[in-house]
Amino acid sequence: MENLVVGIIMAGIGFLMLKFTLWFVTNFGRIDWFERHLRTWGGTFLFYKLIGIMLSFFGILHMVGLLEPFLTWILGSTFGPVFSPTI
Repeated sequence: MENLVVGIIMAGIGFLMLKFTLWFVTNFGRIDWFERHLRTWGGTFLFYKLIGIMLSFFGILHMVGLLEPFLTWILGSTFGPVFSPTI
């Protein structure tokens, strides 16, 4: 049950970041690193959109109980048995 609630909250925040990106940029400011390295005026907007997409994706995975297997699949080969659910 708590996975469902936490997943909905994560996905909701991610959706809000996608929908109200201008509000986030206005209130939290621009990120100079992204503006310089993406060589576009909208580098900060792209950063907030990517964070929103990732939050929504991880929220949905957490909601259906697939976050741990997904992270094990992605990070398991890099860090070895540390992320293995059998240990």
